[in-house]
Amino acid sequence: MNRATIGEDDFNPGGNRPGVFLKPRPMKKSFAEYERWMLERPAETGDSTARWRELRKTEVERLAAALAASTPFNPYRGSAKPETEEPCSTSSVTT
Repeated sequence: MNRATIGEDDFNPGGNRPGVFLKPRPMKKSFAEYERWMLERPAETGDSTARWRELRKTEVERLAAALAASTPFNPYRGSAKPETEEPCSTSSVTT
């Protein structure tokens, strides 16, 4: 969305429903762009086979395991971070 692939004219007002809605053609374009991005490989992971889709799936699995075990969770942050970084707190999440 931040690459200006859609604009103000690509939305319809919600009428009697709150909000605005993407028109069909921009929605199709947005989904296509999202799918293209999901197939890219993040450069900073160092793993030449992992794609964004697999990375997201792994993160969800790791988060679910951390919540189930009430253990800290260190999320992927988009760039290489030292392992000594403070983990996210999962204490306020209810399952």
